[in-house]
Order: sequence, then C-alpha cells, then structure tokens
Amino acid sequence: MVNKLFYATASDGVELCYSDETFSGGLALSPRRDEDEGEEELVVFQHGYTSARATWLAVVPLLLAQQTGQQGQGRGRYRAICVDMRGCGFSGKPSVASAYSIARFAEDVLCVVDKAAGKGRSFTYVGHSLGGGIGFALATGAHSAGRLKRMVLVTPMPAQGVVDPFHTHAHDIRRRSEMAVRQYYQWRRAWHARTEWVDAHEEQVTALFVQDLSVPKAYYDAAWDAMLAFRCDPAKITVPTLMVTGDCDTLLASNFKDYRTMAKANGNASLLVVPRASHSLPRDVPEQLAQAIHEFVVHGVVNVAALEKRAAKYDLDFKAKL
Repeated sequence: MVNKLFYATASDGVELCYSDETFSGGLALSPRRDEDEGEEELVVFQHGYTSARATWLAVVPLLLAQQTGQQGQGRGRYRAICVDMRGCGFSGKPSVASAYSIARFAEDVLCVVDKAAGKGRSFTYVGHSLGGGIGFALATGAHSAGRLKRMVLVTPMPAQGVVDPFHTHAHDIRRRSEMAVRQYYQWRRAWHARTEWVDAHEEQVTALFVQDLSVPKAYYDAAWDAMLAFRCDPAKITVPTLMVTGDCDTLLASNFKDYRTMAKANGNASLLVVPRASHSLPRDVPEQLAQAIHEFVVHGVVNVAALEKRAAKYDLDFKAKL
C-alpha cells in the first residue's frame, strides 16, 4: 500500500488528512489519475471514535484488488479514500469542544471528497462505529443530497444515540490515564470474540492504546457527548444501505433495530451478521468485510422484499397462463 497522504482544508480551517489509493497491475497507486480502464467506483472510508484511518489498513487492499461491475457489463475499478477524522490521526486537532460534532464530521467527509475527486462527486460511504453515525447524518442531510450512492454501516452507533451511563465513560477516562499498556491489552482481549487475532497482533493492539491517548480532550469529550445526543430517524433513509454487525457486539440489538426500521420503511437495506465477531470487524474479518462491500456495490440491496418484487412478475405471468 502507498502511504502518501493528502490534505483538505475544512470550512473552519482545520486540516483534514486522507489517503487516496487505487489498484493497477498488482500495484497500489496513489492517487488514480488515468481514466481509460473503465468506470471508477469511489469509496470513502471513515473510522470510529478515537481511532484513525489505519482502521481500514487490511480492508482496502482487498477491495482495491476487485473489479466493479458484473460479468458481461462494463468493468471498472475501485478508488479508496480513507479519512482521518478531525482530532484523530494526522488531521488537525482543535482544542475547543465546539469544533467537534457529528454534523461537522459529515461536512468534513464532503470536504475531502470535493478536494480529492471534484466538487459534488458522488460516492459510496463506509463508516465504522461513530463513522456509522456520520453515515446516518450524510444520508439524512440536505447538504449531501444526491451525492451518497450507497452506504455500508459497520457496527455503527445507534441512530437514536449511544445509550450508555455516564459512569462507563468516566471509567474509560480513568482507564486512559491510569491503565498500563499490558492491562489495556488484556482488556481488549477480553472484549474480542476472536482472541486469536489479539494474540497475533499485540503490536497493533498497543498502537490502538497510543492512538486513543493521542486525541485531544476536547475531541474525547465532545465527540462522546455528540454520540449520546445524536438522533436520526432511520425510516427517512432512502439510500441503499448495508448494515454489517457482529453477533457478539454490544450494539447488535440496536443495529438490528435500525436495519429493520430502514427495511420496513423503504425496503432498501440489507443485513449481514458476522458470526463470532464483536465490534472491531475491520480488523477481525477484513476479507469478509471487503467481500461484502464489493458484493453490495455490484449487486445492490438483496433482501426478502427485493426477492419478492423480483418474483412477482413471474407469479403474474404464471397465473395469466392458468
């Protein structure tokens, strides 16, 4: 993977860091410049709370190696943009709480796309955890109307906000300041459904601890408060949506509830529940996640309602011949 980074400037002056990559002949290129090999599918990846674009490090190469389009149709390739949320990674880190909100994070995504791919460019959005909440905001916001082609929500925060007692957050603050790296490692291992991944990637787990500590206090508190206060009606989401969740994730029930609301309201949502998986799907099951994103781009929403609609024509034709 090419590690060259780019920057876009948000409306309030914050510098937003992102990577921009495509794939050609077995090599990752950064960024894509030629337009002679078929249609380009732009996919924007956004990480979760206190994380960074490295969340997608194992997923992106697997997606880039795929071709868009079905056999017999035009075949293009993927372009992946991974964004460091403001306050995280190599993006700017404002010291004031007012700089952090889900609406602001959503505006930042559009700002990066405008800079990287041209103003008003449409795209597929993939968001994990808090990044999923940003997806909810993009899908219901007037400022992104017509630009969001589809979205993949990976163990997203609930559409009705995070429901978590304050003492949990307070405990987490203490953990950040007091817990030694080894204690953190054991804590992360306990919360993973696939402990073998944690055991094989101790350096990555330690890096997560360092990343968690690197965010400014203004982000840490304000982004958490934003997740608590967030409210979105999933029934109003009409963009095709794939909900991906883990059967061991504490957000499973809320993810299923939001999926059911979207599916019932407009039939435009699919659900994938990954077995023996908790919250960190991009790291735990990158192959399965990359394949799910690819199939969703190629085939769109596939659910019972979609199959019934497809079969209805043949039912009518059959009845007409009786």
